[in-house]
Amino acid sequence: MAGSITWEELRELAAFRATRGCAISLYLGLDPSLAPTPKDVQARVDSLLHGARDGLPEDLDRIRHWFRTDFDRAGVRGLALFAAGQEGLWRTLECAEAVEDDVRVGDELYLAPLMPLVGRGDAVLVAVVGRERGQVYKLEAGKLAEIAHQTDDVPGRHDQGGWSQARYERHIETLVDRHLRRVADTLDRCVRKLRHVRVVLVGNDEVRPEFEAMLAHETRACAVGWTSVEAHADGPQLLEAVRPILDAWWTGRESELIDRWREEAARDGRATAGWEATLEAAS
Repeated sequence: MAGSITWEELRELAAFRATRGCAISLYLGLDPSLAPTPKDVQARVDSLLHGARDGLPEDLDRIRHWFRTDFDRAGVRGLALFAAGQEGLWRTLECAEAVEDDVRVGDELYLAPLMPLVGRGDAVLVAVVGRERGQVYKLEAGKLAEIAHQTDDVPGRHDQGGWSQARYERHIETLVDRHLRRVADTLDRCVRKLRHVRVVLVGNDEVRPEFEAMLAHETRACAVGWTSVEAHADGPQLLEAVRPILDAWWTGRESELIDRWREEAARDGRATAGWEATLEAAS
């Protein structure tokens, strides 16, 4: 099952050195539009391994066999695999984010493609908000797990009963307002409990301004964007709608950090470049 890459995992892999033979580092992108079937996946694996002929034959055979018999791509958008049989190394990292196809052979592991993925799946909440529906999900191991539910029975506008139209509509809007406030309170509690989270809001244009105004300042500060889905979207469909919002937020955050580094480096401030200067600053 796909999960988030951690700095601890990355440091452990970076410490590896092959003293006997060599290590294979393989990356495989698993976008369904590019590799929809197991046969397509296997063809791309074979193509990558053809470019890794300097690797040990037993390692190459083990990788081929693993993809044919043990690999489960459910919820996986990218895969990193590291193999060095003579060193006792076999490691697979299933990623909830996409990676580019690549393979490297050497005495060290090729880890650069993992750097942008560190922590990307951590601390993300998705709140689905509607006039009756209210659910909060947490992104865990590449899937959405529901952690709170607040759905109320709000009559439709057309069910007038014996009331006047105007009075009935005011009654409906009062019920909707109460429902949205309960959902906002539920989301506020989730944010306070988890802390340092990013929140993606899902709902149509009709509820967005009103709902945002009901959120606590802390929750609004954590929100990274809105999107919408079909009324009965399931977990995978909801996640697909949310991913572009998270990707855009990460891209913007990384660009902001780079701009800050350039600004500090230009004025000889709190920024360094090059191994020696960086190691000295870190120590």
